[in-house]
Amino acid sequence: MLIKNIKNSVCHSKSDQRLFNLYFISFVGFCLAFISSFIFKATPAPVLFRGWGLFRGHDGSHYYFWLRSIIFDGDFVFKNDIINDSLLPETTKQLLLSQPLTDSGLLPNKYPIGWAIMLSPAILIGYLSAFVLNLFGFNYAIDGYSLPYQLAITRL
Repeated sequence: MLIKNIKNSVCHSKSDQRLFNLYFISFVGFCLAFISSFIFKATPAPVLFRGWGLFRGHDGSHYYFWLRSIIFDGDFVFKNDIINDSLLPETTKQLLLSQPLTDSGLLPNKYPIGWAIMLSPAILIGYLSAFVLNLFGFNYAIDGYSLPYQLAITRL
């Protein structure tokens, strides 16, 4: 019923309806493929535990800071990303925050931006997943750190 209401409010012609159907079927197909990836790839149960995440180590976090910072903060200031990353140990956070600043007054990120650019579609999938799950009563933050984002990025 919800899909039909959305379709009626968005589609004004037969070609719009065909295009909507194509996008909807593609989205459902992607969701089924995404969910089935859990069946065929073993994902460890600790993913759901607090304080554990799919980004492991410093490299993955730093590559992701480029993408997360520009999309959610609109800048390349990594200080708040380091502080808010629950997967980095406190000692590592303090070490990263104590680095000498660049000439522009920002914390450096020695990792190239290419990986973040390649994963930009995944953050959109993470956003849509979190948004839809929240419609069904879940409470995932739309911040780039919650489980839907981690799953989307590590599964693509």
